[in-house]
This record gives sequence, structure tokens and C-alpha cells, in this order.
Amino acid sequence: MTYKHHIALIGVLFILDGTLCAQGGKAFLKEGDAFRAQNELSKAIERYDLAIDVDPKYIKAYLARAEVYQQMGRVVEGDLDPGEADLAVRAAQGYMTVDSPAVALRFLDRALKVDPKHMEAMQTKIRVCLALNDVDAAADAADKALGMKATTDTYYLHGLARMAVHDYTTAETDFDKVISWNHLYEPAYVALSETQLKLHDRYTGLTMQMRALEKAI
Repeated sequence: MTYKHHIALIGVLFILDGTLCAQGGKAFLKEGDAFRAQNELSKAIERYDLAIDVDPKYIKAYLARAEVYQQMGRVVEGDLDPGEADLAVRAAQGYMTVDSPAVALRFLDRALKVDPKHMEAMQTKIRVCLALNDVDAAADAADKALGMKATTDTYYLHGLARMAVHDYTTAETDFDKVISWNHLYEPAYVALSETQLKLHDRYTGLTMQMRALEKAI
């Protein structure tokens, strides 16, 4: 095969890849629309997410997902049944994607009112409270989540909350725990490095300062 043939083949593959992405996006959009018609909103969101994953420029999928987020919000505005907690959490997550943490928090509080041990709601609340700079509420939610179940995610979020309240020693322990359990948990490495820099600024002894810098690196 000549060099020109190689170039032509590569061009065809790029075109096919783009075509497959577009077809995949349309298929997922169609599935999402079907779930939406059946009022299975969480499943509809999942399909719209997949459509966007395979075709990030698929505007129809973004619009459909935004409409369902609004629909979810209307559904959970009143008193919730325990079975609707998941719906409220997805609505909250949707509002977070459009930078509306205050609205998201309202839905999370509703979800946790009917299901106080809803882990996804509690974890999402930690992130929302951090976005709102309500560090005390974030720390409280992080303590509750970790008390419910010790996982890499709950330790990571607990570490973020402890950082927010300037408890860097506990944050260091949390992130070390995450990495010891899952050495591929990349965000924990970044957070641990930031924690070490904060600890470096607090230490007065040269040995501890060098230890913090080495660990940060």
C-alpha cells in the first residue's frame, strides 16, 4: 500500500468514526426520548448523557437533557415519596451542571428528608455545599457520609471538606487512605499534594517542611 493509500484510508476512518458517533448519538437520543415518554426520567437522562459522550456537539441531546432536568425539578417540588429520592438527586445534579448549587441543595435536602441514608444524595450535598462555600455544612455532610460507609469516595470527599475547614492533618490522613485503597484514584493525588503545600506553610521545622514538599512532589 502506498503512502497516498495510507492517507486516504486514514481519512476514510476519520469520516467513518464521525458518522458512527453521530449515529450512536441519535440512537441514544431516541432511547432517551422513549424513556421520557414513559416518564422514566432518570433512565432518559442516562441515555442523553451517553448521546453527549459519543457526540459532544450533539445540541439536541443537550437540549433534551436540560428539558428533563427542568421536568424533574417540577416533579420533586412538592413532598417526596421515598421512592422519588433518586429523582430529586438527579435533578440536583442537573442543576449543578448549569451552575445553580443553591437550587440543587434544595432538592438534595428534600431527598435526604425522605431517605436520610441516601448515599448519593449525601455525597452530592458535600460537593454542593463546597460550591456554595458553606464549609460547615459540607463538613457535617462529609462526617455523615463517612459514618454511613467508609469507601474511597467518602474518604475523598471527607478530605475535601476537612481541607475547606483548614483541618489539613485529617485531610492528609483521608487522602492517604484513598490512595492506599486505590492507587489509580487520581483526584486524591492532586488533593493530597495541595494538602501538603498547606501543611508546609504551617510547619516551622525545616525537616517537616522538606517532608511536606517531597510528599507534594
